[in-house]
Amino acid sequence: MKELCYLLPILLAFSCGKETADKTTQSVIATGKVDLIKAKKNSILKQYDALELELEQLDQALSRLNPKSIQIPVTTVRVRDTAFEHFTAIQGNVETKQNLILFSEYSGILNRVYVREGDTVKKGELLACIGDGGLAQRLLQTQAQARLAETTFERQKRLWDQEIGSEMQYLQAKTQAETARQSVQQLQAQLAKTQIHAPFNGTIEQVLSNRGEVVAPGSRIMRIVNLKNMYVQAEIPENYIENITLGDRVNVHLPSIGKTYDGTIRQVSNFVNPNNRSFSIQVDIPNRDGLVKPNLIAKLEITDYKNPEALVIPQNVIRKNAKGQEIVYTITKREGNVGRAEQRIITTGLTTGSLTEVRSGLSPGEILIAAGAADVSDGDEVSIENAKGHER
Repeated sequence: MKELCYLLPILLAFSCGKETADKTTQSVIATGKVDLIKAKKNSILKQYDALELELEQLDQALSRLNPKSIQIPVTTVRVRDTAFEHFTAIQGNVETKQNLILFSEYSGILNRVYVREGDTVKKGELLACIGDGGLAQRLLQTQAQARLAETTFERQKRLWDQEIGSEMQYLQAKTQAETARQSVQQLQAQLAKTQIHAPFNGTIEQVLSNRGEVVAPGSRIMRIVNLKNMYVQAEIPENYIENITLGDRVNVHLPSIGKTYDGTIRQVSNFVNPNNRSFSIQVDIPNRDGLVKPNLIAKLEITDYKNPEALVIPQNVIRKNAKGQEIVYTITKREGNVGRAEQRIITTGLTTGSLTEVRSGLSPGEILIAAGAADVSDGDEVSIENAKGHER
């Protein structure tokens, strides 16, 4: 009885297979019977495996009898021994140290504004004046008193040098003269605060206070900008600190104006920000055409790796095998435009653009398969389409 239980599924499968062997796929599907459909599928799979085996045997026979008939067309490139650089892309911000808002240092009425927005001014030029409230008159009086005190002290000193008069008279005259000089200096310093001068050559970007307004210390008067000394400020992750040095050349791209500049690192911070583990750099950029403005977004390409004698190959010739290893195919046993593909396991370094550095597995001058590498296997015979030219 047990034997019948084991044999029953086998007999059913045999009967189903026999029943479906001569029927078309559509007619089997039309029956709606799962067992019949599965049996038909298994029958087709067996036929497929048999055909695949036959095709493989035919390919092997053709390879022996007529090798030229199955040569795989490929193009090639040569392994180059050349200088290689890798770049790190960083985003920064355009800055200038000569972008200042001028503030009032004195309380009073803004009596004069000598410039307008857009005016070009020179360092030291008078830009505006604040009413001094009689301070100039007080200065004149104090200067007169200072001159009198100075004259009195000089006379008293001559007498004292001749041992005439008391020491107390001499000291009093000296103290009065020094006090008067200090008073004049203090008033002059206060009076200077009523005048606003240009701290550097530049352009008046904004006039923020109008003539006749009452201003106080800290009131915003105007903004002055100089666009000649521009630089990019950027934050660099601390793991690049060994690769960044003063004087390094940096490619600076300003996407908003579509311009690219060649800049130089002029400052490297000695402080690592503990909040984001980065340090700051400043990159000088030229501004001969005046298009570079403060606060523009900048994209920097900084060289973080150099190898003057690197083996470099195109990135698109690199494949991976079933083990995840990086491989390329070289050309061996070459005769004219026919050669044989040989698989090489390589170790790669960094990639810049379309080029990748090779650390091991290849030698300078070797020929690699480029186009067609995805279609070849180790040992395949290939036809080199660019054999008459030079490998790139």
